[in-house]
Amino acid sequence: MDPKALEERRKKAIKLLLNKGMSQKEVAKVVGATQSGVSRWWTKYKSEGDFDALNSTRHTGRPFLLKDEQKRGLVEVLLKGAESYGFETDIWTTERVSRVIYEKFGVKYHPDHVRRILHSLGLSWKRVESVAREMDEGAIRKWTSDTLPHIKKAD
Repeated sequence: MDPKALEERRKKAIKLLLNKGMSQKEVAKVVGATQSGVSRWWTKYKSEGDFDALNSTRHTGRPFLLKDEQKRGLVEVLLKGAESYGFETDIWTTERVSRVIYEKFGVKYHPDHVRRILHSLGLSWKRVESVAREMDEGAIRKWTSDTLPHIKKAD
């Protein structure tokens, strides 16, 4: 459910408790919630004294640990390329970026969360198209010039 729908469900539950004299267990069944959830909502309503206590609040999540200056430093490192930082290839992976963040700024991020940091900096990662190491360009040219035309004619 979206936050507004959840808010309405909480308010409906309290109205049922107040106006219908139902038990928390009965209300939970009616609104599709747990009894402990209804109990929390009731406690919050009683402590605040009005329905505004049940309003949805914005969840912003955990703030980034990197400071703005550190983020600028990270962008500088990334723009120079992975090879300039000492990696064998010039491909930035989230694991590599996570390692750079830890080594340069002492902040530890799981590689899965690095994507969010890159996005916040206006950067995005691109999936590398893999090419087989065994690929023989000459054999491909020969196949497309000799075999492919014969296949097309058969169609």
